[in-house]
Amino acid sequence: MLTASWKRQSIETELHPQNGYYLDGKIGATLGKFLSSTQMARATARAGYFFTPENKKLGTFIVRGQAGYVYAREGEEVPSGLMFRTGGATSVRGYELDSIGLAGPNGSILPQRALVVGSLEYQFPVTKSFSGAIFHDVGDAASNFKHMTLKHGTGLGVRWFSPVAPFSFDIAYGHHDKKIRWHISLGTRF
Repeated sequence: MLTASWKRQSIETELHPQNGYYLDGKIGATLGKFLSSTQMARATARAGYFFTPENKKLGTFIVRGQAGYVYAREGEEVPSGLMFRTGGATSVRGYELDSIGLAGPNGSILPQRALVVGSLEYQFPVTKSFSGAIFHDVGDAASNFKHMTLKHGTGLGVRWFSPVAPFSFDIAYGHHDKKIRWHISLGTRF
């Protein structure tokens, strides 16, 4: 598969992003049946925006989004590693990792051709190195965008902006399966 990607980023500091944005896009396709058993195309896009008012005591507002789609003719076998699932600490919190998609046999989740994920988050300072967070995530992976049933996750978290990397601890409620889950992640979500 031939792939082209584009990225643009303007963020003040990656260890504790307070203002800025990122955009990321990828598109790829096979060359017909040349060196591939599947004729397909795949596209993904991600974006995020961080905003902190001049009075930093008011906290930081974060908006993130992601979308993806795999195009192949009906009946074409698409490798599962090129399709989508979602859920977990870096996508839709309140759900287990990659637990959102089509339910398969024996409790498995089958990857799908279309993906949408969105997130709103408010981080409020507690100390110079710690912030609290309130967030709402939404997303789904389905055979196409028309068949999506968005899953929602809402929660609270703590952010530690260590000198090495940001650390996040979140507790989130998955509205679809009505369960509370906790998530730990290291690094900034870009």
